[in-house]
Amino acid sequence: MFCPSAEVTAVPVCVLWLQPQLNSQTWHQAQEISQFNNLCDSSLAAPAIQGSTCSRRRVVRRGVRGGRRQHALVQVVPEEPQDSAKTIEEGDTDVFCSKLLSQLEGGGDGRLTALEALHGRILDLAFDKSGCRVVQVAIEVANQQEAAGLCSELKGSVRKAIRCPHANYIIQKIVQVLPPSHAPFIARELIGAGREMARHSYGCRVLCRLLEHHSCAEHIGGEAATLTDEVVKDVAELCQHSFGHHVIQSIVEHGTSQHRDSIIAVLSQNIFHFARHRSASYVVEKALVFGCFSAQQSMALELIGNVDLLLLTRRKSIWMPCRSRSFAYFKRCFTDGAGPS
Repeated sequence: MFCPSAEVTAVPVCVLWLQPQLNSQTWHQAQEISQFNNLCDSSLAAPAIQGSTCSRRRVVRRGVRGGRRQHALVQVVPEEPQDSAKTIEEGDTDVFCSKLLSQLEGGGDGRLTALEALHGRILDLAFDKSGCRVVQVAIEVANQQEAAGLCSELKGSVRKAIRCPHANYIIQKIVQVLPPSHAPFIARELIGAGREMARHSYGCRVLCRLLEHHSCAEHIGGEAATLTDEVVKDVAELCQHSFGHHVIQSIVEHGTSQHRDSIIAVLSQNIFHFARHRSASYVVEKALVFGCFSAQQSMALELIGNVDLLLLTRRKSIWMPCRSRSFAYFKRCFTDGAGPS
């Protein structure tokens, strides 16, 4: 109790200092807070323990009742030091690729500097998301000799690169930009795995690029021809494969007449089966367009001869060549008896 001086004539005023009663839980919390403060004070007073952090920290939580504050001790787990070298290396890769990309697109001396910096790093960058873009641009802007030197670093890793979601674009770019004489190792390393690659989601793209750019009229390069022969032996299954039918279509369009006749011969054995198939029907359509006249005539007449089966297929909503413009063209020509012009 506190009382003011007696000399004051006013009514005495008493000030009471009331300390709220603590229950057992609050008392224990107060004890823990006291120990926490002592621990932190001792750690601050000890100069030998520098850099170490207290394993516990004080957290003040405001309750929902009466706005009263509740104190609690939370165990703090010290963070493990990060591998700064790894973080810097990953950051440097993106910065390095961005810098090279700007130099390659800028041209001049910067392009030559970037091409020199890429030597010895093509294999690592090819399998990187950012690096594969740099390698593609380098192949485009470099001359054939420089590009061939860069691409030679991928020798022995063609199959692995084709299966990669990033590096397969580099293999396609090499086939599109360089002639077969400057990159013969691609088709050579795929010999023996043609059927497997034709069924692969990325491999079928590479095979299509090979047929589009490594075939000239009735001639296909040595390794590419051997690879095509390997694929043609499995026409019946590849025509009905979701990825393989793209390769067979490219052979019909860009391959030699011998390869084309081999595929049409397989299709003619059961033309309605392949025409009704979701994937093989695209091959039948290509054969109606790019096949020789006698093959076109025999396939078209056989398909037109059984109209009931064609109408049944239409009712089942199965993809048929009769929906294509090529089949409609041959149907109109052979029905009139004139034949295609």
